[in-house]
Amino acid sequence: MHLQRVRGGWQVLHWITFCKEQSELKLLSEKLKSLKECSCSEGENEVNRKKNRYKDILPFDSSRVKLSEYVGVPGSNYINANFIRGASGSPAYIASQGPLPHTVNDFWRMVVEWDVQVIVMACSVEEAGKHKCEKYWVDNENEEKEFGNVKIRLVKASVICPDYLVRTMLIKYKSLNNNEIEVERKVCQYHYVAWPDHGVPSKVRPLVDMVRKVRETQVSETVPVLVHCSAGCGRTGTICAIDYVWGLLRSGKLSKDFSLFKLVQSMRKQRIAMVQTKEQYILVHQAVRELFNDQLRVIESHPYENIDINGMPLVKAGELAHASISSENTVEGLVAGVKFRRGSQDDIALSPSSPPRVRRHASIILLRHSLIETTEGDVAPLSVWGSNQGDNTEEEKMLLFWKLKKL
Repeated sequence: MHLQRVRGGWQVLHWITFCKEQSELKLLSEKLKSLKECSCSEGENEVNRKKNRYKDILPFDSSRVKLSEYVGVPGSNYINANFIRGASGSPAYIASQGPLPHTVNDFWRMVVEWDVQVIVMACSVEEAGKHKCEKYWVDNENEEKEFGNVKIRLVKASVICPDYLVRTMLIKYKSLNNNEIEVERKVCQYHYVAWPDHGVPSKVRPLVDMVRKVRETQVSETVPVLVHCSAGCGRTGTICAIDYVWGLLRSGKLSKDFSLFKLVQSMRKQRIAMVQTKEQYILVHQAVRELFNDQLRVIESHPYENIDINGMPLVKAGELAHASISSENTVEGLVAGVKFRRGSQDDIALSPSSPPRVRRHASIILLRHSLIETTEGDVAPLSVWGSNQGDNTEEEKMLLFWKLKKL
C-alpha cells in the first residue's frame, strides 16, 4: 500500500480489486475454452494451423473474419482475426494477429474485402530478437510493392511523435464486383512503435492521442478499423477498449451501468485473451482517465449558468472535480442536480426530476469512485478517502460532466 496526499486527504491505495478482476478474467478465458459457441475448429483445422502465429491464440468460429473462398483451395477463407463490436454495437474492429510471411497476402486481401481504411499496429517487426510481424508496407515514398493481387505505394510517412507514426498508402486492386475495373484508394496505418518488449508504455498520453487521431481519420464505425499486434489480443485488446470508451464519450452513450471490467469480459467472448495482462488492464483505466480529463478541459472552457432545483443546494454548473475512473467504473446518468453530503454512498441525494430548462441546457453524468496514481506513478482503486484532520470520514469523490445541448 502507498499513501498520497491529494486535495487535503490521504488516500490508501491497493491492488486488490485489480488482481481480483484479472483473476476473474483469467477464469472466464478458461471457461470459454469448453463452450461450444467459443469453438476454434477452423483455426485447429490442419490446413490452417500453419497460418497461426501462436498455437494457443486461435479465432473463435462465431466471430472470425472470413475471406472469399477460392474454389478448390481448402482453408482459403481463413485468417487469424475476429470482429469486435464497438460502441455503436456494430463490428467496429478487426482484431488480428500480425501477418506471417505466408499470410501477408491474405492480410491485404482482408483489408480489401472488408473495406478497411485504417490499420493500427502495436508492435515492431522484431522485438527482443524475435520476429513479431511480417513487414507489409514500404518505407520509401512512391515505392511500390505487390502483395498477391494488391499493389501498395507509400504516399507519405509522418512521425507524429517519438511514440507513433502514420503511413498513408495508396492501394490498387481489381474490383470485387468487376474484374475489369481497377480500384484505387488510400489506407492509413497508425504504427505505435514505443510499446516495450515487456510490460506497457510508461506514458499513456501518446497512446490516447493516437486513438483520438484514428477517429479523426475514420469517424464512423460502419467499416472496421483493423487493429493488430503480434498475437492480436493483448495490446490489440487494449487499444480496442480505449477506443470503445472514446466512442461512448463522442456519442454521449455512456450508460449508468458501464464497467470496464464488463467491457473486457465482452471482448474476451469475441476473441481470446483480449487485454491479456494486469498491466494492460490498468493501462486501459489510465487511458480512459485521460479521455475524461480531456473532456473536462473542453467543458471547463465553456460558460455555464447556475442551476437551482427545488431549493436544493446544488453544485454550480461548471464546477468540476478532477476526472478519474474506478476499476468498477460505476457510472450514473443524471438529468438533475446533485446534493453532496459527507457519509456513505447512500447519503447522496438526487433530485427526482428536472425542469425542462435544465434538461435543455445540460445532462449530467456522475462518475463514482476513482483511480488515483500511486507514488510510483501506477494506478490503483481508491480504498479510503479521508480529511486531512485524520478523521478518516469517507467522502464520495465525484466527477460532473456537463454535456451541452442545443436549446
